[in-house]
Amino acid sequence: MKFKHFLYIILSLSILNGCSNHDELEKGRGTFTEGVVTLFAEFENLTKESQRALLEKLDENNIDYVVDNQGSVFVRKRDIDKANSCCKQ
Repeated sequence: MKFKHFLYIILSLSILNGCSNHDELEKGRGTFTEGVVTLFAEFENLTKESQRALLEKLDENNIDYVVDNQGSVFVRKRDIDKANSCCKQ
């Protein structure tokens, strides 16, 4: 009986951990998780205007992105070269 309770607790914690990681990358056009994305522009280096311009360029070039809660922009690892060539200033 105690073994079942232990398993339920582990399962619940695993689900909660997965949900909390997803919440960090919730905004943007993409719906992917941290494992398949890479940091493209760090929030400390972006003003609101430069972030808006960057997101417009990514949209124009059909590159999926996510913006974390702090404002950093992430793109898929497979799209990083395309994003660098079109969107980095």
